[in-house]
Amino acid sequence: MRKATWIPAMLLVAVGSSCCRDVAAPPVARVGVVWSQQSGMADRVWQGFADEMRKRAPGVAIDVHGSLKDEAAAASVYEEFQGTKDAVVFLRSAGAQYMAKHPPRVPGFFGAADSPVALGVLKDMNAPEGNITGVTYYLPVEQRFSVLMKLLPNVKSAGLLVMKGHPSSGLDQGETKAACQKRNIQYHEALCADPAELKAAAEAMRDKVDVFILGTQNLLIDNSGVVASNSGGKPVISYTEEPILAGNAVCGLVPSDEKLGRMLADSVIEVLLKGKKVAQVPVKTDPEPKLVIYVARLKQHGMTVPEDLMKNAVLVK
Repeated sequence: MRKATWIPAMLLVAVGSSCCRDVAAPPVARVGVVWSQQSGMADRVWQGFADEMRKRAPGVAIDVHGSLKDEAAAASVYEEFQGTKDAVVFLRSAGAQYMAKHPPRVPGFFGAADSPVALGVLKDMNAPEGNITGVTYYLPVEQRFSVLMKLLPNVKSAGLLVMKGHPSSGLDQGETKAACQKRNIQYHEALCADPAELKAAAEAMRDKVDVFILGTQNLLIDNSGVVASNSGGKPVISYTEEPILAGNAVCGLVPSDEKLGRMLADSVIEVLLKGKKVAQVPVKTDPEPKLVIYVARLKQHGMTVPEDLMKNAVLVK
């Protein structure tokens, strides 16, 4: 379990100046941050959030309990925060769902989470109810396909791999299937619980598909190499950034987790320091997702990037 970290009201020091505000000054507000289990995405959202809060809200004290052993442990901290904090941030999709079932008595915020509407957390992202708002990594699969299929114009069949039992898997399945049907692409899918099942699914699917697609779940993020090494040389595309950076996927249209963390801080600041009601702070999404491309894989598969995509592409070498 990660130890709690306390970020006090920040010391403001001008370069060359002896004047500063007392570091022991009482905080203007207190925020609790919590999430369960290891998650690279949650780590990056937290880092973006913490950096932005340091810059823009140095008087806010933040108490973080991250990577707790399970959802029950995170829920216990969340309940404690109700009586000790002015706002609570519960990261990951399961955290957002827990808040929906147990509405916070103080303003609640989520991040590192899929579509709150699809998860049943909110009915309207533009007018969030239940004292809950936040940020989401959700991008419509149709938006992803409109870009990625320009890189793979000859795809006739695709195989989606998602994590069994994860809250976001159903959304990946439904939208990917619809995007494939729209383009007359034969759709295959596999739900996997662990790396062994992932390996078996890739082996079973590789002679049936032209491209593999990795869903947004941790199993796929952490084990993209299992798919790449058992894909039979077929290209792998990803709905998250990490498999591309690791060299296991060729490309993906992905949001920036750090940017979403900074946007999450903006939402907290709007409520705590600017006096907005939670319902007046819409759920934020990344307005400019990145087309991330791993160059060596691109060359391996003989793929080319259309000129209209190059201006917004991030090339990883």
